[in-house]
Amino acid sequence: MESQHAHPDPVETRRTAVALGDQANRLVEEGKLEEALPVSEKAVDLRRELVEQDHDSNILELAASLHNHAVLLAETGHRDEALPVSEEAIALCRELIGVDRDTYLPDLAMSLTNQVLWLAEDGRDEEALSVSHEVIALYRELVQTDRDTYLPDLMISLINHSVRLAEAGRRDEALAASEEALLFSRELVARDRETYLPYLAMSLNNQGQVLAELGREADALFVSEEAVNTYRELIRADRAAYLPSFIRSLAAAGYARAIGGQISEAVQPLLEGLSRTEELPDHVREELVPAFVGILREAYAEDPDAFTVRYTRFTGEDPPDWIREPGRP
Repeated sequence: MESQHAHPDPVETRRTAVALGDQANRLVEEGKLEEALPVSEKAVDLRRELVEQDHDSNILELAASLHNHAVLLAETGHRDEALPVSEEAIALCRELIGVDRDTYLPDLAMSLTNQVLWLAEDGRDEEALSVSHEVIALYRELVQTDRDTYLPDLMISLINHSVRLAEAGRRDEALAASEEALLFSRELVARDRETYLPYLAMSLNNQGQVLAELGREADALFVSEEAVNTYRELIRADRAAYLPSFIRSLAAAGYARAIGGQISEAVQPLLEGLSRTEELPDHVREELVPAFVGILREAYAEDPDAFTVRYTRFTGEDPPDWIREPGRP
């Protein structure tokens, strides 16, 4: 007698996968990420089973489950596992856009955006840059069809791409990306100032740093000043959220002035920024203080007399030994 093998009922399997996906989402919303992780993994496994039974009808749901699971893995510290899961989701998205590009292109762009972050965190900087370049190309295409929806995504992608290019020493390319991001951020601020002003501030700060590194001190100074003023506006609205970035903008403005030979003018933003680091959590303060110390020492060494005059006018005291000599404040 020929044996009978039971096959999973696809309707029941799909119903269970949906229920598990919903449960994982609820746990995430409640902040219970570790509890959500095994539930999400079970949902992915069931989606894989469904794809094996009927590939074309189920790859969209599998791609979505994989994307969500990769994000959850990354948020729970499992970034080494998140990357291959993300790559599997991306492969399915590429398959889907071969069928319907207009519908599934946003999903591919979103999945690739996450992959850039995880590649960079994994130290795979060149791969991250390559994928980042593709993300920008995809969002350019999406902007052509729906500018209002996708221009913010293109702007953010350009900001991040510029930062990565600068870190790789590709400053001319970084500046081009930064200039385009700045142009778009101004357009978006004109549309909705409250929502997009933080991105304008970020774009200005980034561009100022790239300009300074390229030796365009006058341009860097102009942009840095606007960044400082923009962050001043932001900290009035939400001090806790923007204070660290505001302090970083003061460091950038002081640096731009110092390398531009404006030693006297560099003192005030640097001292203001250094003093305001006292308002930050210890781990953030420990990150920022050395930058201020280094720039102040370099400015003093460049022109001790001009530095001392402005320092004394600003504080009522002479520059301390830690500025003039090795040591810590």
